[in-house]
Amino acid sequence: MHAAAASAIDRRRFAAGTASAIAGVLLLPQPTVAEVPSLAAYSDSRGYFEISLPANWVRAERKGDQEAKGVLFVTGNYVKAITLSVAIIKSSQLLRDAGTAPLVLPTDDLTTWAGVGTPMGIAKLLAFRRDQDAAQAAAQDSEVLPDTVVLDGNALTFMIKTRVPVQRPDLLEKERGVRELYRLTYGKALMRGDGTFLLCWAGALNTEWGEPTNARDTLAAVVASFHLGL
Repeated sequence: MHAAAASAIDRRRFAAGTASAIAGVLLLPQPTVAEVPSLAAYSDSRGYFEISLPANWVRAERKGDQEAKGVLFVTGNYVKAITLSVAIIKSSQLLRDAGTAPLVLPTDDLTTWAGVGTPMGIAKLLAFRRDQDAAQAAAQDSEVLPDTVVLDGNALTFMIKTRVPVQRPDLLEKERGVRELYRLTYGKALMRGDGTFLLCWAGALNTEWGEPTNARDTLAAVVASFHLGL
């Protein structure tokens, strides 16, 4: 199958699968193809990954100290607080950071997902790691949405929900039509076969998830296009 056609099919499958999995929880409208903006291919200059992104997103490769810490790339529509990041993580480091975790059953082989742990266990560890990284800015407690966890070959995909504190729900409802705020974030981790994996996070506030911004379908298509570099 032609690479472009295969990529398009993968995007549609990912968007349809994740949307249907959370529709009952979040009561979101059904997407249409016309709502997803056109995406342009982007290749990491170091060869780590390839992805397709909206043309108006600001992009920045991280090098030097940031790359040494594992952060490779950041992008997004910052006016709408829609963000995406890519990091590289060692499987062994993920388990060490978690300490003794009953959610995973590691073996000596950490070059495959099966060697690292269960899909749900790994997703929870990644969500915990994300919350810890953000702890200096604000305390977070993200929830992995169980029905969104899918392991397919070298790709682990899932979604997390992170509540944002609201002091005056009544004012928020008056201004934005909702009484609570939370970020919904797609996660996609790609095992590289050498004991490391690439992790893509892409999320937005619930107020941007549906119309008119429609971050849900845009982010689903973007994350579906994320794959290892050649």
